[in-house]
Amino acid sequence: MKAEDLQQPAGSIQLLDVRLADDFEAIHLEGAASNCVYEVQFEDRLADTAPDKSVTTVVYGANRDSQEAAMAAEKLERLDYTKVEILEGGIVAAKNILPLVEGEPLPAAPAAPDGTHTLDLEQSRVGWTGRNLINKHHGSIAIRSGELEFTDGQLTGGSVVLDPKQLVCDDLDGELHDVLIAHLQSHDFFDTGVHPEIRIEITGSDGELVQANLTIKGITHPIEIPIASGLTPEGLPAAQGTVAIDRTKWNVLYGSKRFFHRLAGHLVNDLIEIELRIVAGRGASQAP
Repeated sequence: MKAEDLQQPAGSIQLLDVRLADDFEAIHLEGAASNCVYEVQFEDRLADTAPDKSVTTVVYGANRDSQEAAMAAEKLERLDYTKVEILEGGIVAAKNILPLVEGEPLPAAPAAPDGTHTLDLEQSRVGWTGRNLINKHHGSIAIRSGELEFTDGQLTGGSVVLDPKQLVCDDLDGELHDVLIAHLQSHDFFDTGVHPEIRIEITGSDGELVQANLTIKGITHPIEIPIASGLTPEGLPAAQGTVAIDRTKWNVLYGSKRFFHRLAGHLVNDLIEIELRIVAGRGASQAP
């Protein structure tokens, strides 16, 4: 449905703004009800925001490219709303045609990061998941230090130094935990007595993939980490990503069927998943 068609509706219409609530408070179409489709309470709130399933329900989002209106329309149709229309182009297309209600403008977006930012070690985390023939274990590895380098908001470099001597398994405790950790820290796996650190050297990013060099046991190979990145509500650079690495490239060979003739129950999957959550600290930034 185009905005022009909404000016003289035939019969009653339910108008539903499915953007974030603070976007609605800043500006919305007159007569619209707010029901953010990103929230799990969306369906529960329909009894108040769009109570009549038999009339035309018009949903709108931010603009032509943002998909919240399409998502909401699909949900409504599955809930037996008989006529659902999407307002083409969202509020961007309609704001010069239809009457608006304006409130307090949204605060300005945080400035894009620049320079070098030391990692917030309390908020940042590196997790791991490893698998054998029928089980898996997961845990974390301590971050010793780290920094991120930005140029005009683009991640261009940095490093994360991990301490494999501070390795934790989250799904075991007591003696079983200690036996596994000792095994992982031994010559069989990461040989932490000889190689006391693991390094991730970031070489660049396109916003969706981080390019880095990973050094384990003194061996370096390039990796790419798919990430979701942005700014926290406090304006701090942050990113989350998961990558599966083939440990045998770093001479971690224990239990690999590609390197041993017969393993029986000692078989271990060659792939290790590394999960990164990195958050930069506010006070540690400096000019480039």
